[in-house]
Amino acid sequence: MMLLFSIPVFSQIPVTPNSISGPTKVCKEDTVTYSISNVANATYYLWTMPMGCHLINGDSTNIISATYDSTFIGGNLTVSACNTQGCSPQRIRSVSLNYLPAPASISGDVDGLCNTTRTYTSAGVVGAHYYNWSLIGNGISINGANNLINVSVSISDSFSSGQIMVAAVNKCG
Repeated sequence: MMLLFSIPVFSQIPVTPNSISGPTKVCKEDTVTYSISNVANATYYLWTMPMGCHLINGDSTNIISATYDSTFIGGNLTVSACNTQGCSPQRIRSVSLNYLPAPASISGDVDGLCNTTRTYTSAGVVGAHYYNWSLIGNGISINGANNLINVSVSISDSFSSGQIMVAAVNKCG
């Protein structure tokens, strides 16, 4: 008895995959999914990860899971479609850390501040988990929590000038 099976014969390498789907901004310790559409005549896919990114599932397929470790600072994720004739040119996706922008503004009083308590409010930043307020100057201090979208500030009679600053924070920093 003879067993027959067919082996695909390819005359050329597959075309470059279409765009890579998945996040372009990540935080360290994120686990994410990337994918591409299947490419005609491809029998496997060759993924390369940026430094600090590790493939954890889906090696050689068009859908992968990857995780970012504490050394990740940004880089390119690439994929090629391959068969017995070789691999296509790489499709590239740039990936960076998801640092938030600075809040656009701080609102609150700037005149008549001696011996008072004032509230200052940050413009919201999409994706912020909390806010980090800080003060520079003599005679000013934060009352209570400094991680909300607004902050209460005590201003003494020795205050002459100072600065109020706020940063939006997510799990990237």
